[in-house]
Amino acid sequence: MRVGVATDHGGFSLKQELVTQLRAAGHEIVDFGAHGQNPDDDYPDFVVPLGQAVANITPDKDTGIGDWKQEDIVELSRTGTKPDLDNVQGLMYEVIQGTSGGYKDMKKEDALAIAAYLKSLPAIKNKINK
Repeated sequence: MRVGVATDHGGFSLKQELVTQLRAAGHEIVDFGAHGQNPDDDYPDFVVPLGQAVANITPDKDTGIGDWKQEDIVELSRTGTKPDLDNVQGLMYEVIQGTSGGYKDMKKEDALAIAAYLKSLPAIKNKINK
């Protein structure tokens, strides 16, 4: 699995330990920083690019979920199936199908509330390179 990591100087040592363990388990790491212990760096400088590389769940029609209906978001959050009938993989699959309280067990009303919230966000154009 491809795993993105990011932290500022405060979490640098812990991130290095995590990266070592993830690589030992056979995962590919994409490290967004920090790449040293610079006390002047700031967490958003690293985590924002990581978040932008992962997914666009804003209602942008070209790069996000703008064409999805609320029911599509509910279906994904409860079963892992996207509107194109492809299934999510990796960590998102684990979040949905988790054995103890995964999203699959979420009440439909809660899934609809999440879908409504996601649809209410401002659209942000952000093409994800896979």
